[in-house]
Amino acid sequence: MSKYRIALLPGKEDGVSVLQTALEILESLELNAEYIWIDKDFKNIENFKKNLEKMKSTSCALSAPHSFFDPLNSFHPIEKIKEIFALPTHCYFFKAFLAAKSSFAGIVYQNLPKTFSLSPISDNLRNILEYQYPQMSYFANHKKEDIVANLTLNTKSHFSDMVERACRIALQYGFHQAFIIQEEEWKSSVVQDALKIAANFPSLNTKIITKQQACQKVMQAMESPDIFLGNPCFAQTMSYCYDSLKTGFSASMDIGKNYALFMPMEGNGINIGVFLAVFMLLQHLGENAKKKQLHDSLEKFLHEDPAYLSFLETSKKSLHVPLI
Repeated sequence: MSKYRIALLPGKEDGVSVLQTALEILESLELNAEYIWIDKDFKNIENFKKNLEKMKSTSCALSAPHSFFDPLNSFHPIEKIKEIFALPTHCYFFKAFLAAKSSFAGIVYQNLPKTFSLSPISDNLRNILEYQYPQMSYFANHKKEDIVANLTLNTKSHFSDMVERACRIALQYGFHQAFIIQEEEWKSSVVQDALKIAANFPSLNTKIITKQQACQKVMQAMESPDIFLGNPCFAQTMSYCYDSLKTGFSASMDIGKNYALFMPMEGNGINIGVFLAVFMLLQHLGENAKKKQLHDSLEKFLHEDPAYLSFLETSKKSLHVPLI
């Protein structure tokens, strides 16, 4: 009988190959585990519920980029699975806030030109998310063409609609505190416009906070996940609070009992991302011997590429998570 049951969440087709790599690493270590591939088709909510039930008995999960839990990123919706080891994926402030299991009630409204967090969400997916966490709302229900229009034209009317909609949903779900992140790219007039719109909702206490303050609040809210992996966009943001590695491969931070590693998706970085995700999974399971075995194989793998070797040396000095 297997000691562990590990769920694999592939998401899109490219996620299958990423998870397959992770699976090959785990199998090479002869980890006594059963691996359960979770159906990525979430259009049918009944099938999705069955998948959630299937995952309740798993030890932990490995998630690939763009899995069907993508809106939650590393924050898993089932209380029985508090650990999800996400491979490189997209993550933004408002998702972290809404998905965190915390007494902190906050909502972050963010509109960045290149990392637009209000991505379209279908009615089916909205129903699924509200089934998982009724107290949360994903207010990103704009049509794709609306988002494009907002990114290119940044029309006043659409901007007002977004802020107003976010405020309404925040109140609907019992939030009383809203934050507007002051980004360097933003003109102060845009932030002030958002604040004026939010002022129409007096029961919602809306404040402007800096990116650094937002980072700190996200850290306070991230209580449940043991591991949080994201892409460089978020890593760059977090570096306002935490030192990031200068290798171009990773940024890391220590958040008390939890750890966060941010890995790029492009180029060779995906390989080191897979290794580290598996490494952290083994650490969570307490498989120290397997962890050492993986480290040795990682050393061998890295020696084939000077850039990786350089990264490993930097990691040993800089990462809060020891590789040995």
